[in-house]
Amino acid sequence: MELAFCFWGERGMRVVVIGCGRVGSLLATTLSADGHDVVVIDRDRAAFASLGSEFNGETVVGTGIDEDVLRQAGIEEADACAAVTNEDNTNIMAAQVARHIFQVPRVIARIYDPAREATYHQFGLETVSTTHIGVTVIRNLLTTDNFRYRDKLGAGEAGTVETGVKEGLAGETVGRGRRKMFVVVVGGGKVGYYLAKTLVSRGHEVTVIEKVPELCERIAHDMGVRVINGDGTDPAILADADADQAGVIAAVAGHDEENLVVCQVAKRNFQVPRAVARINNPKNERIFTMLGVDAAISGTAILARMIEQEIDVVELRTLLTFKRGELEIVEAEVTPASPLVNRPLREAAVPPDSVLTTVIRGEEVIFPRGDTVLKAGDTVMAVTRRGREDALRAALVGRKGQG
Repeated sequence: MELAFCFWGERGMRVVVIGCGRVGSLLATTLSADGHDVVVIDRDRAAFASLGSEFNGETVVGTGIDEDVLRQAGIEEADACAAVTNEDNTNIMAAQVARHIFQVPRVIARIYDPAREATYHQFGLETVSTTHIGVTVIRNLLTTDNFRYRDKLGAGEAGTVETGVKEGLAGETVGRGRRKMFVVVVGGGKVGYYLAKTLVSRGHEVTVIEKVPELCERIAHDMGVRVINGDGTDPAILADADADQAGVIAAVAGHDEENLVVCQVAKRNFQVPRAVARINNPKNERIFTMLGVDAAISGTAILARMIEQEIDVVELRTLLTFKRGELEIVEAEVTPASPLVNRPLREAAVPPDSVLTTVIRGEEVIFPRGDTVLKAGDTVMAVTRRGREDALRAALVGRKGQG
């Protein structure tokens, strides 16, 4: 899977990251590499060993709900704060302290339980749900072949996504052009539960395999789907689940090695056309792909990029990749310093492998021509080839440091 979150920021910010687990360490390293001033807080000094070699920031030992620790981390001068520990309650409390006591302009809290997200929004907090993100991405990978990632385009007035039905996945039509499929979900934890629930609500047939009897009972009771208590790496269990009839298998258990074996057994023994795996360690994505898994979804990497999107100042953002990542749909906001302001597009030095497709001006969507004149504040969408982002950025918003 090609993750379609790439950022080219200009202004360095001070960011406090609370929690140095997989998400926190990746987020901190990425922001530091982008030129931001990053401070990481974690109660376990050993956790800082996971920070990448590109991390040039500071570390503070302590808890992110302690005002003195936050002051030591420079929270009073912070432009943004991301609370990304493994505990929802810690993240919510830390986010509220940062936002309401220290008046940090941008605060993001990571949460696991999507059922509590609406409640947290009532606290005036911006949240990112690992479970919800994982379910959304996996569902789209399951139900379409060429899907990569879709985000809101511009103000939501115009959008595009490449989709297709993979051979062997076609079935009867349900809803607006969707195909009904039989999906085997291995793993009945939070991700598996909400993934199954989402697929069922969209008219797909689902069987769930889960080791823990209590989780099996809950899923069967709540959704009325077939649930098998067993190990999804066992060919006999997959046979009981009619894996040979499945269009897709989704391995979303808590351990990467288990999810890999599930996918390999499903494809080799039961010829399942498409296998999608959840991975906890983003370093395993390449390994899974090399070993035959059709799509490996790292919630850690996706979440880190989404949080970076929320707190960063973005000049050029990749919305979607397709054709195996060779082509990208990007958007940029035209600033007053842009070389294109008040000039017709025919005069733009757009790279030869790029095409400007849409201009969004307030509520108006414009399909540009050579005589279209851009104004400051316009959002421009373009299709470009991978590797040409910097040249396109220069044409749309100018070089770094310009203006």
